[in-house]
Amino acid sequence: MKQEMFCVLFFFSVILFTSQILGQNGKVVNLPDAPSNLADMYAGYIKVGSRNYFFWLIESARNPASDPIILWLNGGPGCSSLGGLLSENGPFNPNPSGKLDPNPYSWNKFANVLYLESPAGVGFSYCDSNCPTFTDNSTASDNYNFLVTFFNQYPKYAKNDFYISGESYAGHYIPTLVYNIYVNKNSNPNAPPQSNFKGFAAGNPLTDGSYDFGNGIQLFYQTHGMLPLSVTGHPTGQYNHYDILVDICHSEKMKKYIRFPHPFIKPEHEESKKRLVPNPYPCIDDYVETYLNRNEVKQAIHAKSSIRWEDCGNIPYSFGTQSMLPYYKIFMDSTNWKILVYSGDADTVLNFISTEQWINDLKRPVKVPWRNWNYVGDFGSQIGGWGFSYDRLTFKTVKGAGHMVPWFEPAASLQLLSDFINNSDE
Repeated sequence: MKQEMFCVLFFFSVILFTSQILGQNGKVVNLPDAPSNLADMYAGYIKVGSRNYFFWLIESARNPASDPIILWLNGGPGCSSLGGLLSENGPFNPNPSGKLDPNPYSWNKFANVLYLESPAGVGFSYCDSNCPTFTDNSTASDNYNFLVTFFNQYPKYAKNDFYISGESYAGHYIPTLVYNIYVNKNSNPNAPPQSNFKGFAAGNPLTDGSYDFGNGIQLFYQTHGMLPLSVTGHPTGQYNHYDILVDICHSEKMKKYIRFPHPFIKPEHEESKKRLVPNPYPCIDDYVETYLNRNEVKQAIHAKSSIRWEDCGNIPYSFGTQSMLPYYKIFMDSTNWKILVYSGDADTVLNFISTEQWINDLKRPVKVPWRNWNYVGDFGSQIGGWGFSYDRLTFKTVKGAGHMVPWFEPAASLQLLSDFINNSDE
């Protein structure tokens, strides 16, 4: 009898576990300490082979049935896109007390935003057994297959305009994923993501090491008063590499996160930071990690309870050193997809001068010459940055922003993406 009772209890516990952890279509309800009047959200897992990919979808607060859908990817490699949701462009940010403050500049003001933790082993995503050593190509393949399954399971988004965006090492994730869409466009053009894909936006992207870590960084140091014009090298002092304008966080926990092996950054300088509007939280990464590891939060978002979430983890990954420029040339020559590259101008990790250099060397005809772009801030219309457009690609700087543009300049970032999607760049 005890054995039978144990079997019954075990059976129901498996059912409960499966519904909470592996329910791909799970609506998020009763999210702890969340603001009121949130748009609908869905979170859970989608299986790709032996890998289980965690996603969190925030529906548009405007018109989810017709508004575009944006896939957001953080970089690393090995950093979670939930960090982007909860500290950059999502509808809420955790504060020191553990509650979620509303973000007035959330991208779901005008779009459905899909956050994917990739590759498996990042955040709540996991492998059935040991994860393989991922590469850019295998990550792109898994991300593509995730999207195919996602649109099958959520067919109401299959006809919405689809965009991909991200930052940092997503400068590799995005072009390689888009290339998978490009290859499948010929064989299966009427199925998403091929059928509804419109373009991508890459922020402070790792693109080509000969540019990213070339003489552009020296020009940045010299023109920002960090080195005299007569000196080359790395500037001294403990400053925030991700945004030279903001304070650093002295949290010991956050020092271990190295986004990618940048040649000029030492681990002791890898510290977190934040410039929010209106309240700056330099250690917001701590608050995000604490929030996502609460058992009631994991239950609400259907995440596997045994996983301890980290913003950036040590996953097996073969760091990509290949140039992404051949992909850009294919997309610009062979598709009508539009491309936005944007750079926070206070970032030294992947500085805007180096990015502008590789864009100039594409040698495309200029469609819109260099000029300022504006956004509406607390004091009316303000300059958000400067930039220009080619026939297929727009480049914009973001004034005063660091490496994670939506984190450092949320109002400008919202305008930036809205203009891109609504063809307001010209």
